[in-house]
Amino acid sequence: MVVDRLVVYAGRLGVGPQGHRTVGAIADRLLSAAARASVAQLLQGDLGKFGNPSGRTTR
Repeated sequence: MVVDRLVVYAGRLGVGPQGHRTVGAIADRLLSAAARASVAQLLQGDLGKFGNPSGRTTR
């Protein structure tokens, strides 16, 4: 629930790229082990703008 609130908060303020990364870093620290594993699984197939692996992680 805290992560959801952080994302909504960031979206409403229009915080820009740096703010988005900051909110993501805070939310990442609040993830449970199970949630972190789920996010890692989702990111395995994450592609960047040109179709290459994005390299994004939970940390």
